[in-house]
Amino acid sequence: MKVENARSAKIKDAGLDTSSHSRVDLYWHQGVSEFYKKYRKPALDLKLDRNKNPYEFLLNKFHFKSLEFGNWVNNETRTNYLAGASLAFYDINKVLGFDYNLGLDKTIGLGFGSRGAGRAIAHFEPGSFMINLTRNRRGSMPTESGGMHALAHEYGHALDYFFATYAVSNPGSRALSFSNSTSTKIEGIENRAPMVQLMDAVLQTIIWTPKGELTPQYKRIKEAGKGPYFKQRNEMFARAFEQYVHLKLARLGIVNKFLTNPKYTASVYILPSENAQMARMVKAMDALLVSMRAWVKDHPPKAGN
Repeated sequence: MKVENARSAKIKDAGLDTSSHSRVDLYWHQGVSEFYKKYRKPALDLKLDRNKNPYEFLLNKFHFKSLEFGNWVNNETRTNYLAGASLAFYDINKVLGFDYNLGLDKTIGLGFGSRGAGRAIAHFEPGSFMINLTRNRRGSMPTESGGMHALAHEYGHALDYFFATYAVSNPGSRALSFSNSTSTKIEGIENRAPMVQLMDAVLQTIIWTPKGELTPQYKRIKEAGKGPYFKQRNEMFARAFEQYVHLKLARLGIVNKFLTNPKYTASVYILPSENAQMARMVKAMDALLVSMRAWVKDHPPKAGN
């Protein structure tokens, strides 16, 4: 282990399984899937006990670059978070079809209570491509932490920034969505890369009706807060991605409480009564993910990753 930096003074795990031969190691091998069946329905047997440990399962199965833990995340909580994350990414792969390359060839990493930012329950760092989930302060179960419920939201951010950084050119922005811009229309979008246009098409379903009027959802978003946060294009996309993942899994008969549980007031999401808008958003998101999926297929993990 080593101190990551003087400012945060967080402990970064260097890849060793510090829980080997402990009670949590025994617990992992006796059936995590059975224990978590009330959080993932129907119950799923990932055969996790056939893997050496939860660290290797996430790093090797899903090609994440690293796993980090804060100073106060004990061994039991580490194991719980890793088990929940394993079940979450197993399901999100069903939606994305990335052939388990969810870390995108060791570009994206996961932090558990290691990179807290104020009162945020979770956040994504574009500079380091790290997704951080807050440490659970009430117990060792990740389902008691809002951070774990936000996994789909934060992974949506990761996709937004990854593809603008590594797959296509989007001058003037680090994200396909144009990051924290609050513009309702992007001038010259037709001259941008196809994937950027597909991202914009998703956002247009959130902002505009087919008649060119602001959607009821966007009107609610404008009223949701005093600042620009809810109107930022990257945040609107991440919330749409949350809903998309939840809907796609529901159609498969799957509920995964690790992945989605609205982070914000329901008013900033598409409401159940807004079926036509939801259908437009899903169609646009489908098209965007077809493009992303094709890129991932053409860029498989390098040997050893």
